[in-house]
Amino acid sequence: MNHITLAKYVGTNLIASIPKLVKITDDKMMVLWQEFDKEPGDLKYVLINGEGTTTGGIQTIKNFALSESSPIVSGDKIVWYTNNKGSRLFYSIPLN
Repeated sequence: MNHITLAKYVGTNLIASIPKLVKITDDKMMVLWQEFDKEPGDLKYVLINGEGTTTGGIQTIKNFALSESSPIVSGDKIVWYTNNKGSRLFYSIPLN
């Protein structure tokens, strides 16, 4: 088993959520996590290969949120939902 660091928060005011791992193909996955200060912050994600090596840079999306639901691949995008104040919101990230 390898230990792979994708982001570091030591020395900052931020912490990160538990990451979500989504299998796209046998050799392509997406890791998603939420940054937090006092409030939920940006959503971060990065593509990795089957060895856990990043295949691109860490991407940031403002105003997106993760939840207890697990993101899945649907067509050509990663999708998931959140429940907030009686509403269900769906989020998606294109894979292209």
